[in-house]
Amino acid sequence: MPRHMADLRVRVTATGLATYPDITVICGAWARDPEDKKTIINPTVIIEVLSPTTEEYDRGEKFEHYKQLDSLREYVIVAHSRREVEVMSRGENGLWERTIHGSGSVAPLRSISGSIDVDGAYDDAAEPRCRGAGTQPRLARRSHVNDRARSASAASSSGIDILPKRWSAARSLVLCMQRSS
Repeated sequence: MPRHMADLRVRVTATGLATYPDITVICGAWARDPEDKKTIINPTVIIEVLSPTTEEYDRGEKFEHYKQLDSLREYVIVAHSRREVEVMSRGENGLWERTIHGSGSVAPLRSISGSIDVDGAYDDAAEPRCRGAGTQPRLARRSHVNDRARSASAASSSGIDILPKRWSAARSLVLCMQRSS
């Protein structure tokens, strides 16, 4: 069964960068940083939801660090200002390929046999409207693995873990991965 945790740190041992991705997917056993047992060093997929203040860093310097992770197969960037999901995939030859998926499309995550429904991710992340005076909106806590990843987890002795950070849009992305499979 996949485990869900908040605030899981990822370290790039080659460069020393330690960061908290919005979503981290680990296939197999966790490889932990010897210096910090709450830090992993073997993510398969990292998903970052951009903000105006982090976009340049997430697309540039941070991705250059992440490329040093031998286990990383896909780096996904979710736009903040438009319905767009970019998937950077490491090919068999070690080179990175970039694909962009807009509204009405599904972004495949081949390394985990999953996908993200672009419109579904943005629709689920929308803040609900308040009804009536004094009513506070509630965001449902949703973190689900897609059916194919769940099947892969059952078939694998070490499984697949999806670990979202505390953030409703990140949890919605995982839900959309389930819906689009």
